[in-house]
Amino acid sequence: MSPIPLYFVRKFIAYARRYVHPRLSSEAATVLQKKYLELRSAGEGQQNPTDSIPITTRQLESMIRLSQARARAELAETVSVEHAQDVVDIMQECLLDTYITEDGNLDFGRSGGMSLAKKVK
Repeated sequence: MSPIPLYFVRKFIAYARRYVHPRLSSEAATVLQKKYLELRSAGEGQQNPTDSIPITTRQLESMIRLSQARARAELAETVSVEHAQDVVDIMQECLLDTYITEDGNLDFGRSGGMSLAKKVK
């Protein structure tokens, strides 16, 4: 099986950018909203502000844009639940990859540039 020619990939991307503008379905919006609220509520009740998950509306907006891009890659006119779930999975992996320490614990202080272990030293 030969690779896809570069000129075809460029044409595909140009077509998708020009003609495909996916709209967020209410079901997909619900998936993204639930994940956003779940992440926001996970940080509530923490005594130390650095222990909370640094999630803002920018992350929600990013998840919406990524869901639309995911749908656009399939030339879909509507963002489906599957597109939204793919983005939620990616977001979850990115958060775990960013905030998990060498010993497997979560350290949200890393968002400030320095881990909790380094702050203690």
